Amino acid sequence: MVSQAHIRTSGFNNTTRLKKLAAKLFMTTALVGTSMVVLSPVSAVAQGAASQVSAEKQFNIQAQPLANALNSFGRQAGLQISLASAVTQGLSSQSVNGSFTPSVALSRLLKGTNLSFDISPEGTVFITGEQQSTAVGEAVASDAITLDMITVTAGGFAQSVVEAPASVTVIPREELEKKPYRSLIDAVRHVEGVTMIGGDNGDISIRGMPGSGTLILVDGRRQNSTRELNPKSGNSVEDNWMPPIGAVERIEVVRGPMSSRYGSDAMGGVINIITRKVADKWTGSLGADMTVQGNSHSGNSQQGDFYLNGPLIADTLGLQVWGYKKLRDEDEIIGGFNKEDNLNGTARLWFTPTENHDFMLEAHRSRQRYWAEPGMSIKPADKEFERDYKRESYTFAHTGRWDLGTSQFSYIYDEASRDALTAGEPDRWMPSVTNHTIDGSFVAPVGESHMVSIGGQWRRQKLDIGGMRNGQLPPLPDGTPATGQLVAEVDQWALFVEDEWRVFDSFALTGGVRYDNNSIFGDQLSPRLYANWQPTENWAIKGGVATGFIAPTLKEYVPYIGNGQRGGATTWGNPELKPETSVNKEIGIYYDNLDNFTANATYFHTTYKNKIANSGSRCLNAPNGQPSNSDGCWTGADGRPMSVYFNVPEAVIQGVELAARWGITDDVALSGTYTYTKSNMKTAGIDIYGFPLGQADGLAPVATPRHVVSAKLDWQAHEDLGTYVRVNYRSKDNQGVNWGGGSKPMNESAGDLLTFDAGLSWQVNEHFTVNAAVYNITNKTNYNPDRTNSYQYIEDGRRFWLGARTSF
Repeated sequence: MVSQAHIRTSGFNNTTRLKKLAAKLFMTTALVGTSMVVLSPVSAVAQGAASQVSAEKQFNIQAQPLANALNSFGRQAGLQISLASAVTQGLSSQSVNGSFTPSVALSRLLKGTNLSFDISPEGTVFITGEQQSTAVGEAVASDAITLDMITVTAGGFAQSVVEAPASVTVIPREELEKKPYRSLIDAVRHVEGVTMIGGDNGDISIRGMPGSGTLILVDGRRQNSTRELNPKSGNSVEDNWMPPIGAVERIEVVRGPMSSRYGSDAMGGVINIITRKVADKWTGSLGADMTVQGNSHSGNSQQGDFYLNGPLIADTLGLQVWGYKKLRDEDEIIGGFNKEDNLNGTARLWFTPTENHDFMLEAHRSRQRYWAEPGMSIKPADKEFERDYKRESYTFAHTGRWDLGTSQFSYIYDEASRDALTAGEPDRWMPSVTNHTIDGSFVAPVGESHMVSIGGQWRRQKLDIGGMRNGQLPPLPDGTPATGQLVAEVDQWALFVEDEWRVFDSFALTGGVRYDNNSIFGDQLSPRLYANWQPTENWAIKGGVATGFIAPTLKEYVPYIGNGQRGGATTWGNPELKPETSVNKEIGIYYDNLDNFTANATYFHTTYKNKIANSGSRCLNAPNGQPSNSDGCWTGADGRPMSVYFNVPEAVIQGVELAARWGITDDVALSGTYTYTKSNMKTAGIDIYGFPLGQADGLAPVATPRHVVSAKLDWQAHEDLGTYVRVNYRSKDNQGVNWGGGSKPMNESAGDLLTFDAGLSWQVNEHFTVNAAVYNITNKTNYNPDRTNSYQYIEDGRRFWLGARTSF
């Protein structure tokens, strides 16, 4: 009930002011003096990576095809292996059994193969043939990017993408540097299974799930903590909290539920941004780029970023600092992009007192500001408005390498706020959210065939509504007037355990379960079971069953919190809401000819229950004794039309994901992805205060495209010059539901779209690179300015991008 949410009112609070003052002082001290940092379950100092190589480990690797043996070695050593699949073709390994340093174990494994290896300061093992030239070595490194990437998100420890207990795509920094990277949407838009809800200004959807089901991490740390501030409850705000490209090592996209490991919000999948490790020598980069629109009514954009990384005390103390500034002009299109100004800064300090222990501190501050003027991106009759999002976070973390295994611990404090100002209106919605999060995990081999992960999490979230419709709040349950600032809190804790059982060398079974306890919604159990079989060195088959859930946000649950709708209604929280849940089944097949061709195909089927939606501006019948307006529509405590959150009983989502890469020659490669998604809801016979949900029966819970295709042709025209062309196709959306469109029809969808891109990357010298591209060459868009009352979203037409980056 409401009391469980710890709702209270408070006026001016000196303690709160002192806490905020202390936090700001801490931020300044950290940035100037101690340069603080964030832990991830996957990030470690270069010194720590070196200890991974020098410390003895237990190895149990049988003689077998070398590619399989190296996968086992990487898993048991906890190191990333980089090589081209062709290097291992036709080769077999020696057996390695016993306690050795990774260097000794790898030397024994490669004995008789004529292969050599080198270990980078960051802990990556590069394997090459003796006769390889520098150019070929560069090709190997590039090939490794797409063929043999390592992931840590799916299992909690280093594994190859094929061995991981989930469907995973890895995007390396080298690929990101070749295109505009204004937000996370730009980074993941071409990944199979990933679509955008509402176009480039919307949410990231994985496998047809809503944006709220995509958990976004940076080094394993949640970014979704600010979702309470987003009126749409999606991830469009979190997309822009991302680190600059210079700080990114790779991005891992896990498709399918991961609640068994990460809890709420990971129902559709997980996007984990892995940042670069601190180096043993000073390195850095500066980047700048701009996009010029071919259409005068679309806004131009520009951005700049920096990254600095190196030791303060050799082998003991390391520092990382990064930041960016992003600007975009306002569109002259109703419903288009607002004027935008984003700023981000982060500092990390790494302390490694011994080779087996890393301590990390981080301070982070970012701000997103948006403006809209009448007649520009909003209608001439609308009022000018400004939206200002701010976020600060501080992290302490520890990584320990013990005889039994590896431990991770972190404490994260973050606070964020949203200030919404509308010209001529005294009411201001200024919510803020504060989060305290403690995470811990331990990963260890057990016996010769088990890798066990255990862990837990505690989180406390407080939502302060701040000035929400002052003087118009309903009284509290005891009759006390609700004045001042309304506050709601929720606590939750969780425990999880997972085991990868290597039944035999080519077959692994991963099982896990997570128990979540929420102070409002109670208990939630999220199990998963996943199998991975590699019958030959060319083929792999994997699949399983996983469950997911999304707990309602405080603004969706607490009845005293109102969220304004564009049609003039206010949606109030509903304490009767249930968490969203899902059961996902998938099976995938992977092929690698160990030369120049890889491909994978996955089928998934999801049963999705209790989707949370709201009635928007549709007219609801007032219950007995409740007020209504002259149109007979139920009105809320603020005198505006009443809107409610509710659960949609059930939906079924299924689809197919395809991806392939063909190295046609040493210089030419063709790659592509395809996603098919079909979904429908079961709402027949359901009525919400006179709003018949039966109209939505058979429609999609989220308006995602039925078909999405992306194909890219890369040509390395010269040693220093790479070019590409890309074709993108998005079919007409699945018939999505316009829940709250007033008099608009419920079954609306956007049309199909075919676009073409072309670009190049010129390595001017060792330290300087120039990138350029033309996007949407044929200037194709779906937007019709005469249909502003219809469902459509804004997309940029033809545009020209130029970027430059220098590094040292």
